[in-house]
Amino acid sequence: MTRYIDRFIPIVSRYCESIRDQFESLNTLAAYGNFSTASPDVVATNLSAELHRMAGAAHCMGFRKFGTSIAKIDKKLRKALTKNDFAISQALTEASDTLKELAPALDEITPDNSRVLQIMSEDDDSSADGMKTDDRFSELKVILADDDKHVQAVMRATLENLGITQIETTDSGLALLNRASATQPDIIITDWEMQPVSGLELLQCVRNGASPLRKDTPMIFFTNEQDHQAMQSALLNGADRFLKKPVSPEILRKSILHILDAVEPV
Repeated sequence: MTRYIDRFIPIVSRYCESIRDQFESLNTLAAYGNFSTASPDVVATNLSAELHRMAGAAHCMGFRKFGTSIAKIDKKLRKALTKNDFAISQALTEASDTLKELAPALDEITPDNSRVLQIMSEDDDSSADGMKTDDRFSELKVILADDDKHVQAVMRATLENLGITQIETTDSGLALLNRASATQPDIIITDWEMQPVSGLELLQCVRNGASPLRKDTPMIFFTNEQDHQAMQSALLNGADRFLKKPVSPEILRKSILHILDAVEPV
């Protein structure tokens, strides 16, 4: 029997192999703010988007400490973006310095240290017969949205291991909406913090009937941190589930089952 974890080791390994190049690109973008002819807010906005993507991927791959450090840089930068150009320039300089200090942490980004692989190994151990699936899963159409290709790969593999094969992936909420009319998914699984359409905006758009999707389309969101305010906002606006990265395959399975049981006629 193929272990559940076997599909994910290559994905996490590729992420670990690419992390130094990703980090170097991030450093270059941060340093660019010191001599760029572009306005500070443009540079900071671009850097913030990359910081968010990288933090999300780190969390999903099971490197929470590294992801949290990147997210803190992003948070300070976003705060500066609400102020003047001088504050933004200062934040860019601070971001560049902090990234340089964070560089030694890259040595810890290895498959052996991945929490997500540890979780999947535990799921394998807890189910000697493999991950339990449901016959209904094979009929489901799912749209998955995340701005990082590594996260997309992990989530797709997770869904496929559950027996879900009709999966479309997009890199933003806007792209998801553009594909929605043709796909009409049974479930949407998406990151909460995306640009240019945030998770909250996407959720409100669907629930208010302002999209090509059915208003009651089930929606599962995931996020980097246990943000209780975001979770409350999501649930109040009609989200079906709000999960924390890295998403346990078993928790995702139970979340989908809960949705199917709720919509199935009695």
